[in-house]
Amino acid sequence: MKKRWAMGLLCCLLLCQLAFPAKAAGSVYFVAAEESVLPVTDATMPFWANGYLYVPASVFTNLGISVINNTAKKMTVLEKDRRALLFDWEKGTAQDGGGQVLTPGLIQSGGSAFVPASIVSDFFGLQYSVTEVAHGYLVWLRSPNFGMTA
Repeated sequence: MKKRWAMGLLCCLLLCQLAFPAKAAGSVYFVAAEESVLPVTDATMPFWANGYLYVPASVFTNLGISVINNTAKKMTVLEKDRRALLFDWEKGTAQDGGGQVLTPGLIQSGGSAFVPASIVSDFFGLQYSVTEVAHGYLVWLRSPNFGMTA
């Protein structure tokens, strides 16, 4: 008798779920590097964590910044013009060439490395903005001499 009640309750719960349709994600973030809007996929969708917007590290290759993942040392290095920013996966920090420690660090998600857009932009002297657009937000990363304003 208890099994019948339990099965009946589970069936009722499943039926109740049908009454409430699933909702899509709250906001979509489009990422642009200078004039190129990058493809939007689940694996590359920016996200907010601890007050910072995280974007895939690979986005910065479109701005002339090399991204090197070293799985043996558990580090990701972003480098341009002999300036390097080292992200330590285990410590959750970033370090510049002079030894200054910056936080927050990198977040691994879905096999991709995500970095805080503001910290990387500040370090490499890039401009960074988040603007509301028709279907979400546009995260725009660009060189200061790019020639277009937000």
